[in-house]
Amino acid sequence: MLQITPLGKVLLGWCIAFITGVAVVFGMYNYNQLGDFPGYHWAASIFYAGLHRFAWGVALAWVGREPST
Repeated sequence: MLQITPLGKVLLGWCIAFITGVAVVFGMYNYNQLGDFPGYHWAASIFYAGLHRFAWGVALAWVGREPST
């Protein structure tokens, strides 16, 4: 079985938090631009609208957590 060190868990958590935060912030970039953008698929819109606030909160919770000693 794969053993992950505490430092590995922290680095993995930071990477996931960073990717999630970037996806939430820039996920609707094309939609918010002026011009002839055809729009998003209805399923992608529902997925983003339903989960972006939760994902942002989880990413901020990881960044703002107090490190365990």
